[in-house]
Amino acid sequence: MSKSPLINALGAMAYITVIVSVLYYGPGKSFAIDGIIAPIVFLSLFVLSVATMGYFFLYQPAQLLF
Repeated sequence: MSKSPLINALGAMAYITVIVSVLYYGPGKSFAIDGIIAPIVFLSLFVLSVATMGYFFLYQPAQLLF
């Protein structure tokens, strides 16, 4: 990413804002996910979020370490 922690924090804030906005303004209350799809979607979003935050905050220190 960048060497500036402020830019990394702004990137993380933008990512979180996009995810929350999609969940809030996205499908209405009538849209329900039933069955096996709901856990798959939630776990996929969790893994994507962990990977994104790891890239924002851990990539530069890991690059310096190795």
